[in-house]
Amino acid sequence: MRTPSEKLLTLSLFAGIGPRTVLQMVEAGFDGGELGDKEGVYKKILTPARYDACKGHMERFAIRDFLFFLAEQNVKFLTLFDEEYPYLLKQIYDPPPVLYYCGETDALQHPLLAVVGTRFMSGYGEMAIKKLLPPVIKAGLVIVSGLAVGIDAAAHHQAVTGGAPTVAVLGSGVDTASLYPRQNFQLAQEILSNKGLLLSEYPPLTGARGEYFPRRNRIIAGLAKATLVVEAAARSGSLITACQALEQCREILAVPGNINQVGSVGANMLLSKGAHVAQTADDILRLYNMKDTGITRPELTEDELKIVNLLCSEALSVNQLTEKLSWELTQVLKNLTALELKSVIYTAEEKYYLA
Repeated sequence: MRTPSEKLLTLSLFAGIGPRTVLQMVEAGFDGGELGDKEGVYKKILTPARYDACKGHMERFAIRDFLFFLAEQNVKFLTLFDEEYPYLLKQIYDPPPVLYYCGETDALQHPLLAVVGTRFMSGYGEMAIKKLLPPVIKAGLVIVSGLAVGIDAAAHHQAVTGGAPTVAVLGSGVDTASLYPRQNFQLAQEILSNKGLLLSEYPPLTGARGEYFPRRNRIIAGLAKATLVVEAAARSGSLITACQALEQCREILAVPGNINQVGSVGANMLLSKGAHVAQTADDILRLYNMKDTGITRPELTEDELKIVNLLCSEALSVNQLTEKLSWELTQVLKNLTALELKSVIYTAEEKYYLA
């Protein structure tokens, strides 16, 4: 008997439809049941011929063989039906129905900061990364980037150097054979060694393709409350990520750059259009209601981290937290009390804030 998550995985692997169509079917009521239960609904989304082909695929697909294949590749998966699926990513227009990963998903429970920039990192860009990221990593933010050469790799490296987890979102499969770019293979292994995560919407043995990277960028932006642009040319993938973050109603930060450098044009343009300036670590932490205290936050449980992640976006009442987390009231109150005792949060006017 296949679980709802396994059925959604099976549906996502049908070659006749794409991720957006899968989402339309989920929005129309697909919950891991049989397609025949809502044939009339699905035939409004799929042509009759495609519906019949999809139904046949769902009935015949050897899910156990595919799960064995994933295990052989040391790859796991999350679907929209799983509690561990990232809350913020689920809120975007087109969240991937399935995420394949290597590593530990605990990294996704922390407040996340997306960091993007040029592949042709200058000395100035490297200096900005080394100045801005260590304090925010120490304060508790987890860096999300794309493992590309240049700014991405430098951002991941700062996390690894600090012994902190980091999340790399790939435009290829996350398995050893597919991982791209190959020159950052060793960095990827260091990310995994530091309880980090390699993440992709593409199944194992999927090689990198140009059209995958703009879609990859929406995941980078969608995972985080804010995106930091360090260096970017006027036309670049980093600006695509920034635009996607704006479409997702997320915050944009940019490091101001030398007006004579091509790599500064994109970041300076974002600043001219209202992006937050990032000159210090506190400029970043302020958006998360956090401060550069110079000390590491206390160890938090998985449930406590979920609450902290929500409070990074806004102050919330007990009832709002209960609704967003879908927990019992007693579970919410227990964890709020623990966070207050650890001086991580405080309450004012019946709402909870990060300290």
